[in-house]
Amino acid sequence: MLRACHNLMLTQIGVPAEALSLIMGIDSLMGMFRTAVNSTGDVAVALIVTKTEKMLNIEKYNQIE
Repeated sequence: MLRACHNLMLTQIGVPAEALSLIMGIDSLMGMFRTAVNSTGDVAVALIVTKTEKMLNIEKYNQIE
């Protein structure tokens, strides 16, 4: 639904159809990158907070099974 709204809005201001397909193709890939960066940031912040609160068990964290 959102893509249809974007397409309608961009065609109204004169953006060609070829550019729309390029934008939509790149947007899905960029969405995947945004999700990966967001998840990595959440994990990093959780690790930092856990370590500063002295709740991180370093032996268990470094354990390889």
